[in-house]
Amino acid sequence: MPMSPRISQRLIAKEVGVSPKTVSLAMNRRPGVSPSLTRAILETAQRLGYSRSRDPGTSRRALGIVLPYIGQVVNNELLQLLRELAISYHYTPLIGEFGGKPEEEQRLIADLWHAGIDGLIDISPRLPTAFFAEHSLNTRPIVIINRPLLDPGSHLSFDSISLDHTYGARLAMDHLIVSGCKRIAYLAGPRPSTNDRARREGYKHAIQEHGLEYIDELVVEIDMPRTPPWPSMESGKRQCERLLAKKIDFDAIMAFNDEIAIGALRALEDMKPRDQKRGIDRNIAIIGFGHTRLGEFSVPSLTTVGVQPQKLAWIAMSAIMERLEGVPKSEDPPRDQSSIGHHILAPELIHRDSCRHIPRK
Repeated sequence: MPMSPRISQRLIAKEVGVSPKTVSLAMNRRPGVSPSLTRAILETAQRLGYSRSRDPGTSRRALGIVLPYIGQVVNNELLQLLRELAISYHYTPLIGEFGGKPEEEQRLIADLWHAGIDGLIDISPRLPTAFFAEHSLNTRPIVIINRPLLDPGSHLSFDSISLDHTYGARLAMDHLIVSGCKRIAYLAGPRPSTNDRARREGYKHAIQEHGLEYIDELVVEIDMPRTPPWPSMESGKRQCERLLAKKIDFDAIMAFNDEIAIGALRALEDMKPRDQKRGIDRNIAIIGFGHTRLGEFSVPSLTTVGVQPQKLAWIAMSAIMERLEGVPKSEDPPRDQSSIGHHILAPELIHRDSCRHIPRK
């Protein structure tokens, strides 16, 4: 039985009746090919089951991945997963850190475009969404992660993936309150931060909905001048120490992220010898946010709210590969074209030992 031919750009060119160069221009969304011809080429490629990653005639391509801080645990875990996925698609990942500064982010993206990347994934961008809408229109595809869109319908030229942070905070608070906690502290994230603002909103709404009293003193702001540019375990430890110094009763903590929560665990552990001398028995439940692997190995292991980094990375890479190649890898589950656009993911609660005195629901 004769083997079916391997699908290459040369075969697509023969099928459409154009040169291989024209097919390459259309595939790369470069100028010089009419929209109708580009559409015909892409439709033919999809019909034939073409994938660049399986085309021996194409050179290895590059994918840009940028993020504010490589040292931040949640970003670093996501970065490593995206890197592995890019390599599996036969794309070379070009990784850059912009230090949380919009002007550096813009310069870095410009450098990556100049270096010839085929697409861009931006984790926790600081630039306005209008920038990505402008630069993704009729050029190379862009996916942004962790940037809520105020008006998703007007930014359909690029993909975005974000978490419902307000829902996640309410999920954590509902779990604590229904389980019997009534005085819950919030160890806050940096201001201004859209994620922190959304989590504060969920924190307040849950307190109000359950008929509890909102207490300003139970919200402890982060001491940014004494921390790295991102919320860290050290800053969480100091926040919890300031909370303890207020000598105000509380029975649970919701932290802005897993790192702050683990810092709070350390502060409570350090307080135990003094508490024992005073006859104080603290039984504090702690919930983080981020679903990082760090929480699996803390002592006690950390209850957290979030989306698995593997799921986040797969959605991001699937979105950009559908834009680049027209079809996902054959072993990936099929996705409708309508699923490309704005993804809002609902976090889930991962119950571990830091809430061990709270019964599982």
